Amino acid sequence: MSDLLERLRTRDVRAERFPAGDEAGSGPRPVRWRLSVLGWPMLIVAAVVLANFPALVGIVDVNPLGPLGRTAVDLHPGYLPGWYYLDKEIGYTAQALGHLAAMDWLHGIVPWWNPFEGVGSPLVGEMNAAAFFPPTLLLALPQGQLYFHMLLEVTAGLGTFLLLRELAFGRPIATLGGALFALNGTFAWFQHAPVNPICFLPFALYAIERLFRRPAPDHAAWVILGTALALSVYGGFPETTYLDGLFALGWFVLRLAMHPRSGRPRFLGQVALGAATGALLTAPVAAAFLGYLPYANLGGHGAASYATAAVPGFGVSMLGLPYLWGPIMGIDPKSVLVHATWNTVGGYVTAPVLAMGLVGAVKGRRDAVLRAALAAAFVVLVLWTFQVSFVGSAFNHLLPLATHLKIFRYVETSFEMALVVLACYGVEAVAHRTGRSVRPALVVGGVGALVALAVDLAVASQLVRLLYGSVPGYRPWPFVMTIWAAGMAVLVTVVALLPSRRGGPGHRRPMVPPEGARKAAAAVVGGLLVLDAIVMFGIPRLSAPRSETIDTGPARYLAAHLKNGRFFSLDTYLPNYGSYFHIASVDSNDLPIPTLWADYVPAHVAPGSMAKYLGSYDQEPRLLKRLPDYEALDVRYIMLASSDDFFGTGTDLKGGVTRVYRDSLATIYKLPHPQNFFSVTSGSCHLDARGIATVTATCTRPSTLLRRELYMPGWHATAAGRPLAVHEAMGLFQSVRLPAGTTTVHFGYAPPHESLALWLLLLGIVIAVGVPTGTWLLRRRRVPPSEAVPSGDVVAAL
Repeated sequence: MSDLLERLRTRDVRAERFPAGDEAGSGPRPVRWRLSVLGWPMLIVAAVVLANFPALVGIVDVNPLGPLGRTAVDLHPGYLPGWYYLDKEIGYTAQALGHLAAMDWLHGIVPWWNPFEGVGSPLVGEMNAAAFFPPTLLLALPQGQLYFHMLLEVTAGLGTFLLLRELAFGRPIATLGGALFALNGTFAWFQHAPVNPICFLPFALYAIERLFRRPAPDHAAWVILGTALALSVYGGFPETTYLDGLFALGWFVLRLAMHPRSGRPRFLGQVALGAATGALLTAPVAAAFLGYLPYANLGGHGAASYATAAVPGFGVSMLGLPYLWGPIMGIDPKSVLVHATWNTVGGYVTAPVLAMGLVGAVKGRRDAVLRAALAAAFVVLVLWTFQVSFVGSAFNHLLPLATHLKIFRYVETSFEMALVVLACYGVEAVAHRTGRSVRPALVVGGVGALVALAVDLAVASQLVRLLYGSVPGYRPWPFVMTIWAAGMAVLVTVVALLPSRRGGPGHRRPMVPPEGARKAAAAVVGGLLVLDAIVMFGIPRLSAPRSETIDTGPARYLAAHLKNGRFFSLDTYLPNYGSYFHIASVDSNDLPIPTLWADYVPAHVAPGSMAKYLGSYDQEPRLLKRLPDYEALDVRYIMLASSDDFFGTGTDLKGGVTRVYRDSLATIYKLPHPQNFFSVTSGSCHLDARGIATVTATCTRPSTLLRRELYMPGWHATAAGRPLAVHEAMGLFQSVRLPAGTTTVHFGYAPPHESLALWLLLLGIVIAVGVPTGTWLLRRRRVPPSEAVPSGDVVAAL
């Protein structure tokens, strides 16, 4: 072992980056690829466009506003049953809250606070809205989520392309890897916050690899690392960021162990500088999130609830047979086992990629240590998703917060990345095979993939038989899925094995297959892998509605009549779509959620319910008795589906409500005695409110002003330029003391310590920009222009 470590420490790093014969090295290039430098990355863009083509051209409508917001009339179901998303948060948080954040930015408002959910809630600190994430601005567009996710997919693909180029792959194989990761199983199934940070994982790995392979200081690399880490945090899902960060940390530790001893301090220092810069750049959103946590209800994340949580055994189908159970949630809605599987998985790998990944693991031309580490990471992370006892227990004890996170659902990205890189090594082995040397590995890959499929079917056999006999719509799926997966695995293996030429009678060993045949086989294998990825990616999209018509009539009515008040809805305009339309709703479906609101709802508004799901489930049986409690929250209107006659059908309606609006989608009822948003709890004042942030009070004596907005540290009030203390009132709201006379009070919110956070952000920007610029200027002074040599790093990276 000591001899091996010494060889790793003293090997020629530069020689490993550009092996002889590679197009970036000093040897001759065996094939001149005809595409330009930018042409290959454009193929990644083309693959993403092709995979999203049905939605782009309107064959299906992937806008969740209608089916999830319950705002659509004349909705035509998709070509396949089920959902085109794995989690409804694609609508409740990603679209509804993200659209609000985008519109706030476009109107010059920093989206610190959301006044349209519950009785108010932090927006940046909530994280899922990704309010500070630059691509979130796309959510202002009608089909913004589609463009948003295509941008993430393309970014992930281009980052993987750069990583693979840095690993000395040629452009064709780097393009293949970029397309495979751009269309990975997590992107295919998730369309809300968990996927936002994914596209920055390959950039972080690329930066680490650059720093590892370049003997001189590389300012661009550590800036890329810091930026990737920062944008991963801004993406709005700490669990994915945490798990991707662990994968990047493992990559760094491996490369640190392999680095020559003399260069380790520089490598370690540059990675540390990049990580520190990234931490500084995240300061505003980190301060908002960390400042919110002490006052937030985290649901199951607040305790060690996920110590033993795992993907059930039936979820093993994600390893090669992703649609063994049919479309997402599309088969047998009464099957608890099928739903438990869909509710825990977070991605998949396909059979042909698994086959080529096995080839890359057992037989590659180079990077044996890295390939072994990636194979080990793939196996360990897969076992972790199923909480195999020794793996799950080890991680739960070693990793901070592991028992608080849904690791089983969000770690899939990491093993997908490991397998994609291994598959690229496998395709490279096909392209550069010599004689029989790779043939056993190709057979192992194909057989290994078929064995994985057999294991999937063996584990699932009992439930497959049950569904096959009881659900007619399910019957084609196990056959079609198995035939496709096995067929593609066999096909790529056979194509990879085809190039062969034997010598004459005097030759005891076969000659090297012709170069053209090897390259052609590798190209066909790559094309089959991308085709398979596009098909698997596209299946959920066919479950999206073919068309829908959004009914904005209820939203327009409420916008015109609510003023400072709120509404409550059931079965239509679901949470948090009041935020989408900028109309205040007490409905909420979010996590984290303010603790005061989480405690208040079951105690005063909806006993037996959770504030996280207020408005999401059937709460009508207790609604009539609780109308005064809703009125105490300044709820002025109740909106129900027009098919619901809960308040009656005639003119004499229950609860003293008045029907004020009705169309084919929704009916709106006005409550008789709602409380005002601003009121006085002591003293006597005349109040003149101008929106929810400003009120002019004329008081005959000192009084206490009540503002029915959630109390939380960070709220401040001013009058005539003087600060007024904001206090908690009634266990939920805000209050300020007013003097006698006329006082105009302005309310505002910013998370605590944001001023310091903005200074830290500025420091991070100065470091990221100033250090490379300063170094460049110093070099310009020291090196005469005649001796300066243009750098080839940028071209090599492409």
